Amino acid sequence: MPDLFYSPRLTLIRAQHHISDFQNMVNGFTDSKPWTYFVDKESQPGQDLHKVRFISDLPAMLPCVLFDATNNLRAVLDQAGYAAAVASKSASLKATKFPFGPTLQDWQRDIAGRCKDLPPEIRAIFEAARSYKGANDTLWAVNEVANANKHLALKPLNISAPSAFFTARSIGPGGMGEIVSPGGFGIG
Repeated sequence: MPDLFYSPRLTLIRAQHHISDFQNMVNGFTDSKPWTYFVDKESQPGQDLHKVRFISDLPAMLPCVLFDATNNLRAVLDQAGYAAAVASKSASLKATKFPFGPTLQDWQRDIAGRCKDLPPEIRAIFEAARSYKGANDTLWAVNEVANANKHLALKPLNISAPSAFFTARSIGPGGMGEIVSPGGFGIG
């Protein structure tokens, strides 16, 4: 019997290649330190705001690489469903996709209509992923990115309103203190 999961495995390897390319491009961009650092003493009197201003754009190919990675990841899910349906000798192989939806109701409709030919065990695994906005935002976002650019021109990635947060710890006569920047996210 042929390896029914050969295609999803190969597609996953290709997605990993694109993800590595994406990381390398982002790292190359940040390693070049494409920003200037300054202290704004005027915006909020009595407070020094430490800011960065980006002086160069993100790499032009970055949206293309992201598009390739998300499309491959999205395809792996559908290919795995199809392979599982073939392996279980499903009577029909038309409704074997991985379910997605912008809402719980849309996702439930997707399961009912587009997953009915999946083996029950695989369908249960797919359902457990809860791939709709508000439940599994990561999977939902993969589907959104993969589908959006199929129908629209690639959109350049921009840096707008970047934020950085910090946590500072100090030790003094009163013991140890901690300052957390607005937003509460720390980088340690």
